[in-house]
Amino acid sequence: MVILSTVEKPAKVDVLQQKSTLFATHITPEVLNGTHCSKASDVYSLGKILHELAIIQELPGLLAIAEKCLNANPAWRPTTTGLMASMTSVISC
Repeated sequence: MVILSTVEKPAKVDVLQQKSTLFATHITPEVLNGTHCSKASDVYSLGKILHELAIIQELPGLLAIAEKCLNANPAWRPTTTGLMASMTSVISC
């Protein structure tokens, strides 16, 4: 659960100027290099979001899961099934 009052509002910026930078941070390295999207690239993108959430909410268990999702090698990222199992164990604690 995200407590929105703890999330700082970003400074006012030109959206068109930062649009590509904003979204490029959640794109996998392999997709940026021209490879097609895969389930592993979706896991990477989710890992970026989980990482931000874990930092804001100070959730070390979620941070560990996010770091696994952010592995540069797609073959070493968790599967969606493994990811769900890991997240279930963290959430139930």
